[in-house]
Amino acid sequence: MNRQPILLPCMILYYSPGKKPFLAGPPEENKPTIREITDDEARILTLCQGEITLTDIAAKLNMDQTQVKSTSDKFSKEPDLFLQFIEDTEKHPSPTPHMEIAMEILSERDSAHEFIDNTGLLHEYHTGQITDAIEQFESHETTISHVYQQPHPALRGLSYGARLAEKFCEMEIMEKCTNILEIGGGTGFVARDFLGYLHQNQSIVFQNLYYVLLELSPVLLEGQKEYTRMYSNTIAQVLGDALAPPFIAGKFSLIIANEMIADLPSVFVKKEWMNRNTGHEIPAEAIPALKYINDFDVTVKDAFPEFLVNLGAWQLLEHIHLLLTPGGFALITEYGSPWRYPVAVHLPDHTEYAIHFGHLEEIAIRIGFDVRLEKMADFFDMDLDVTTLERMSLTILNQSLLSHLSQDPLPILAFTPEMLKQALGDLYPHIYNLRFSSLKQAGSQGSPSVFHALILRKKP
Repeated sequence: MNRQPILLPCMILYYSPGKKPFLAGPPEENKPTIREITDDEARILTLCQGEITLTDIAAKLNMDQTQVKSTSDKFSKEPDLFLQFIEDTEKHPSPTPHMEIAMEILSERDSAHEFIDNTGLLHEYHTGQITDAIEQFESHETTISHVYQQPHPALRGLSYGARLAEKFCEMEIMEKCTNILEIGGGTGFVARDFLGYLHQNQSIVFQNLYYVLLELSPVLLEGQKEYTRMYSNTIAQVLGDALAPPFIAGKFSLIIANEMIADLPSVFVKKEWMNRNTGHEIPAEAIPALKYINDFDVTVKDAFPEFLVNLGAWQLLEHIHLLLTPGGFALITEYGSPWRYPVAVHLPDHTEYAIHFGHLEEIAIRIGFDVRLEKMADFFDMDLDVTTLERMSLTILNQSLLSHLSQDPLPILAFTPEMLKQALGDLYPHIYNLRFSSLKQAGSQGSPSVFHALILRKKP
């Protein structure tokens, strides 16, 4: 009875006196996972937060200790394994950093071994299979900018797009900026809030500005028109491919490629193909990548014998350099690493590849950019001490608990406790075991832990 019980992170408890209590777990096959329980069981489980012992719970609820122990036994064993004890979790330490690094490296090798060229499939997906702009980023590929579409304490009380505009003002870029290109504008929220910030805070800059969205998806393009219509005199939407941009050289003073380069083609390469005297037939799609490696002296000596490279992102750098005015700036943001080779990220309906930012940095320097690589959190000066609802909790809340209660799901946002209280209203006090963690933790919704920002300046 001296053990401290705690509900598993994958379980959320609903308990409202007078209503049927239940536990909600991760959805299975898109259906809610619900386990109905008794009122007494619910009262006990509300106190299973890893802070007090079973004896303390019995005393606090004025219950017989035998009843409390019976409930804890019931829910800490199969098939109803919903509880664990703090003492047991301490016996199973988290993986060491060395183990995590080893797993990351092995994932590079596995991604290369399992790679299937999907260049055509990616183009077809973006041009023909996206059906709804909001749903795309709510359910299929949720981005950092999407979960910060509302003003947020982690971004100085601003939305992602507004904070981006403020950051460029702090960098003294906007004063000389006239034409802006955003490549792959998603829902259009970033552009909308970017222009909204300038309209409110930098009226002279706003008056002299023209903002262009280049988008491959016709459906996303229509969404961008809808969500930026209040700035229709300042913004244009152009249907086109980022790797074949329909613009003249030197047209833009600022180019933004926000969370889109992982959608560009990656290519499979073997080290043996780098030997010009190789007798092996080299696949056509790998030849441009090998040329980049050779011409730009890209460091690949640390790669496995078979590896992947972000060819599409490399090619985009050259297009950006061509489209920028001398002295112009560009910002590229995405998930990845300064040293890890691309690994597959399997989304519900397509596969992306994480970015090797070290390679991007090398190529950008040799193209002729001044380059700075930062963590996204550092670029935005994000407050990483802010706590947000963990992704698992939000998934269970939306797809199991709220679904079971016939309530509409919440939007996919980086909910702070205060934001979630406001969103759930009277329902909030009756939901237990919601997990929040700081943005330093990868599991929190909106954590930028694996995201980077590449800041480029075209030399005058």
